[in-house]
Amino acid sequence: MQVTKREGGCEQPSSMPSWTREALRQAIRQVEAAGLSEPKPAVSIGIEPIDAALQGGLCRGALHEVATEREADLAAATGFALALASQSCPQPLQRMHA
Repeated sequence: MQVTKREGGCEQPSSMPSWTREALRQAIRQVEAAGLSEPKPAVSIGIEPIDAALQGGLCRGALHEVATEREADLAAATGFALALASQSCPQPLQRMHA
């Protein structure tokens, strides 16, 4: 990958397609516009004892870890994490196309 210098000294990979850079810039603008001024409601697990232990669910905008003790449980943990992620999205995820 070639790196080119831009005005201001920032380095930018020259092999990154321009549509990817623009999509990333747009996503950053949307995140910045949303702001962090108001707390978002927690993501409920849907199981009352677990939600109570988590004080309402998992916090949005925070990093959470889903771990297993055994390798055989990785598929279940991955499915659980994906289900949680899908609950926290306000709209269906869309693929980015060129």
